[in-house]
Amino acid sequence: HFFDFLNFQNMDPHNISATISPELSSSLVQRLEARAKTRTFEQLFDTYLPTLPASATVVDIGCGTGVLARRLHATRPDFTGTYIGVDQSPFFVETAKRLASEAGVDLSQGRYQFVVGDAHGWAG
Repeated sequence: HFFDFLNFQNMDPHNISATISPELSSSLVQRLEARAKTRTFEQLFDTYLPTLPASATVVDIGCGTGVLARRLHATRPDFTGTYIGVDQSPFFVETAKRLASEAGVDLSQGRYQFVVGDAHGWAG
């Protein structure tokens, strides 16, 4: 199993997500979506999102499938700020866009954006 191999090699699958096959990317998408439904993530969203100022700019580094954007959209209709999801995997970014659109997130206005980028190379 691919994930067992990564664990054995002490490799982080998210650091190599931009270079793996679409089949393996699909497996990671399934894991990310399942992880977002765990009680730990539910509590994280339930604790964080209500405290977010309505006009905030949210930069989601390693956005994966865009779970945070979808949850923000669903739970904060008063949110007037900007969400920018960044991931190094083009596959994840395209998946995030698709899932966000399916969830009713309007990507055409620029308030919700998903971009391919690698935060490892960003200067602070």
